[in-house]
Amino acid sequence: PQETSRSTLWPLAGRIARWLNRTVKHTAIADVPELGCAVGTTTGDVRNENQDRAVVARYRPSREAGFVLLAVSDGVGGMVHGSECAEIAIASAVASLVFEREIDVQLAAKRAVIEANSDVFRTYRERGGATIVGVLIQNQAVGFSVGDSRIYVKPKGGGLQQISSDDSIAGELARLKLGAGSDTDVMSKSLTQFVGMGNGIVPRLYDLNPHLGDGVLLTTDGAHGISSETLSDISQHVNNDF
Repeated sequence: PQETSRSTLWPLAGRIARWLNRTVKHTAIADVPELGCAVGTTTGDVRNENQDRAVVARYRPSREAGFVLLAVSDGVGGMVHGSECAEIAIASAVASLVFEREIDVQLAAKRAVIEANSDVFRTYRERGGATIVGVLIQNQAVGFSVGDSRIYVKPKGGGLQQISSDDSIAGELARLKLGAGSDTDVMSKSLTQFVGMGNGIVPRLYDLNPHLGDGVLLTTDGAHGISSETLSDISQHVNNDF
């Protein structure tokens, strides 16, 4: 039953959130060789706080079931408690995937994001929010996003291709073919939806199966001010698949 699942979900989500809240270095990099991926983050030279949170999670209740999740969340600027919102978003998504297992991978990803949105909204009532982006592998691979954090793929021929769509004014203009604002323009970066907004959230889903032979790159907006050429060059010198 739904209520039983949620009553079990909250303690697990709380433990994950506390783990994400641990003290980290100003700049940190971690390899996860068994899954062929790496995580890197830095506070940078502009801000005093790093509100990015990332997780690489593998859950295997049996040989026939389970999932791998790679996800990144970033607190929304100008709102309260961005770090905590990002921690809740990631933790709720993981817990949802563990306790509300769904055969359809796209539905599982959608439910995880909706669960994250509900938990952040329940805590901060639209005063705080976060973006989220991730890849869920469960027989098939699906990407998901809310906000302006991104999914890129690295085709073997070189370069980077953005798979995700930004939930921002610039992203909406691009989808309407009315032009697009700069990644550094404050107005064009304004979000049209975020985790924690409450009713009306529509997670974006992406079929990544055609790109399984390519590397995948998940980024928050701190990397989007870098030129596409530089970001592509950096990605091409990374040996990891993710």
